This record gives sequence, structure tokens and C-alpha cells, in this order.
Amino acid sequence: MYIPNYPEDSILSRHFEAAVELKRQMWLQTPPSDSVLRRHAMILNSHPTSRSNVARKRVPAAPAGPRKAPEEKGFMAWLFGLFTRKS
Repeated sequence: MYIPNYPEDSILSRHFEAAVELKRQMWLQTPPSDSVLRRHAMILNSHPTSRSNVARKRVPAAPAGPRKAPEEKGFMAWLFGLFTRKS
């Protein structure tokens, strides 16, 4: 493929390719002008599987220690706890 303004120097060509890639990435991030396509693009961009390059925070592991019995959850447990509150 022939590009008329492609530089022959290796450093200039590397900068040229970086600029082209930056413009391409910016073009890919612009939303479409059509309202339906824009809505679909927004939905696709907000979907968690579409963001594979996003770094995810690692949650530190819980410290090893004596395990407590799991608390009972739910309305009846809460109601029972009101009358048998241990202080």
C-alpha cells in the first residue's frame, strides 16, 4: 500500500504510525450520529464484557483467623433479634 506522505526515516515513520493509531482510536470512540446506532453503541460500551482492557482491582484476601458462625439474614432473623438481643 502506498501512502504519499509516509516518512522514510524510521523515527518519523514510528511517530507517524503512532499518530495514525491515535486518530483511529479517537475515531472509534466517537459515538455515531444516528440516534438508534448511538443508543446501541452506548449499551455495548457499558456492557462489562466489552471492557476487556480495563484493569480490575484486586481485593485483598481476608486475614486468616477464627471463623465466626454466619449471621442469620432475613426478616424473621431480624425480628427474632429484636426480642433476644444479646448485649
